[in-house]
Amino acid sequence: MKYLILIADIDEFNPCKESMGDIVKKEYTIKHMPAFDFSYKGIDCTVVCFGIGKVNAAMGAAIALSEKEYDGVINTGWSGAVSGVCKGDIIVSDS
Repeated sequence: MKYLILIADIDEFNPCKESMGDIVKKEYTIKHMPAFDFSYKGIDCTVVCFGIGKVNAAMGAAIALSEKEYDGVINTGWSGAVSGVCKGDIIVSDS
């Protein structure tokens, strides 16, 4: 299984990469976007930081998806979209 994980904000992307430690296999850029690959329990993932905003999100996803095939896409991070949320909080939607 291969997943694409999209993160808008570099301030969320960098801590994500750092928290992965030794499981980060490769760091690179896709066009201008920082990216890294990791594997966990047999699942391969590519994480891409595409920049803040819906246009960047659409372009970043399209570019990353044109580079490789994935079984799924996960968009993560808030980038200031929700008030009352602090860095490090984990929010799970119910709808």
